[in-house]
Amino acid sequence: MKKKTLIELLSYPLAVFVYVVSLFPLGLLYQFSHVMFFLLFYFPGYRKKVVYNNLSKAFPDKNTEERIIIRRKFYRHLSNLIVETVKLHTLSPARLKQRCCFTPEAAELINGYLQKGQSVIMVMGHYGNWEWFGSSIYPAFGVSPIAAYRPLKNRVFDRLMKKLRTRFGTRIAPMKDFPRKMFSLRKEVTAALLIADQTPSKSNAHWVDFLNQDTPVFKGTAKLSRMFDFPLIFCLPRPSRRGYYEVHAKLITENPKEHDEETVSAMHTQALEEEIKKAPEYWLWTHRRWKHERPK
Repeated sequence: MKKKTLIELLSYPLAVFVYVVSLFPLGLLYQFSHVMFFLLFYFPGYRKKVVYNNLSKAFPDKNTEERIIIRRKFYRHLSNLIVETVKLHTLSPARLKQRCCFTPEAAELINGYLQKGQSVIMVMGHYGNWEWFGSSIYPAFGVSPIAAYRPLKNRVFDRLMKKLRTRFGTRIAPMKDFPRKMFSLRKEVTAALLIADQTPSKSNAHWVDFLNQDTPVFKGTAKLSRMFDFPLIFCLPRPSRRGYYEVHAKLITENPKEHDEETVSAMHTQALEEEIKKAPEYWLWTHRRWKHERPK
């Protein structure tokens, strides 16, 4: 039996376990998050050096103690994020709408376009709880969004995450097929959801200044927004208290075609940077975000 097949077979019991655990009340799951924090932060620990190195690069003006405090807060949030994502398997639409709601200003901005028949592109980063945010679009606006995703190599968990992300009316498409999917929905009022802070290959990147670093950014957000000329809106699910998020929104540009791709990339990246600086512990610092150098 191939190693990959064996791993996938062993993944079935774990997938069932995840679903069963999701049936537990969220309050109880937060008790489990204390155990999760111990495992992630102390033993055996998860990418602590990566997190600290990223914080050192992003905040050279902060001292060691300040970075360590941010790192500890980040792992607290990551622990909560894990159990919240598990709970999303069985969380009701009503409870999700209560726990991940749009501010009146954000709802007004987004509805202003959707209600007049204008599709939008929502761009965000790995900040707060992006899984809850993506699932909250349909309950909040009655519009089925389309989200880009990167398929997992493990087919069992890939199916599990697909089911999770489509529970609340969201449609998904692999990143390579996303432009074609958007084109097929061009006559429908929808919201395209993009997470734009992953690390692209050097050949598929615009380079911007982000958190004091030369940073590659996927070209896709800028290309798609200019291709379809949909208003580009930056969204951010900001934690208000444990288990509750308020989604804030900011218009990046109403007419993307008025800007070149590099400018659009810089604008939405700057919006994310501003939010990270306010509360850095809620961004996903475990990514090896700066592993590439700008080509000379």
